[in-house]
This record gives sequence, structure tokens and C-alpha cells, in this order.
Amino acid sequence: QLTNRSTILDALISCDWLLNSAESWRKVVPDVLSILGVAADFNQVGLLQTITNAEGKRCASSMFQWIAPDCCVRQGLGDVFEYEALGAPRWETFLSLGQPVFGNIEEVAADELTAMQAMGANTLVLIPVTINEAWWGVLVVKKCEKVSEISPQELGALMAAGRSLGAAIQREIEGARLNQA
Repeated sequence: QLTNRSTILDALISCDWLLNSAESWRKVVPDVLSILGVAADFNQVGLLQTITNAEGKRCASSMFQWIAPDCCVRQGLGDVFEYEALGAPRWETFLSLGQPVFGNIEEVAADELTAMQAMGANTLVLIPVTINEAWWGVLVVKKCEKVSEISPQELGALMAAGRSLGAAIQREIEGARLNQA
């Protein structure tokens, strides 16, 4: 347990350093996702941006994805999905309020079980990424091959990583605005 906490803390420090020292968050986010996935022993980690589709519904659009080399389930996150159509409107509600969504296939409701299966996840953590208190996107962390509990340390570290991502994205947006002025 203590080794796992130390690994997750080291990963969080590394991710934060990368995001704060890079010229652009886009250049380092593949490394950040890999570090998080390896440290927390997950198979896939992705960053999705929240967008609005032609019907005015919020969707998640895949921007970056890391898949562990030894992962036998190669199902990705998909390009774009709508929460309601996926059968997970509660996820959209929680994430838009800045709250994480997490669980495994043994403990979720039937509609969310279908959503998790569509994503190829046995264990899933969705972390909101916010900019200026507005919901920008989602950090998706999943285990495809095994079911496990999410420890408070894992959840806390992933929430901190989501905040670091949001801060890096916000910093780049504000820098671009200043350069335009």
C-alpha cells in the first residue's frame, strides 16, 4: 500500500512538472497520460474535450490516448460520444459539476454497465478537467482486463492531475490571448 502511494505521488509530481515546464501542454500530454497509467496500473488513459454537437448536446471528443503495450483489449475511447446516447447521462451531470465518476462493472447500475462495456472498461475513472471553473473535458482512466477498487489515494492523485491539466490548458489559452492583444 505504501509503495503504491509513493508511486502515485511520484507520478503526480512528474506530471505536474511536465505540464508546468512545457511550452505547450499538447507536447507533453502523451507522456503525462503514460505516467499516470503506469503509476496507477491502468491499461488506458485518455484526454477528451467537451464539445457541443449539431443537436446542442454535450459530447466528449477524444484528443489524446495512451494504451499500455501489454493491454490485450485494444478498444479505444472512440472519436466522439454523447453521454446520453451512451446511456450515461449521470456521468455528464457529475462531470459538469466538477465531480469525478468512478467504479467497476460489479457495482454500477445497468445503464452505466452498458456504457462501460461500450467503452471496453471493467474499471473506470472519469475526472473532470476545468478551465476558469468551466468544464473543458475529461481525463479517462480505465482498466480493461480486471476489476478493481479505486483507492482514495488514486482518486486524489487523478483529481490533482486533472487540475494540473486544466491549469496548463488555461495558461496556454491566456498566453495566446495576451499575444493577440
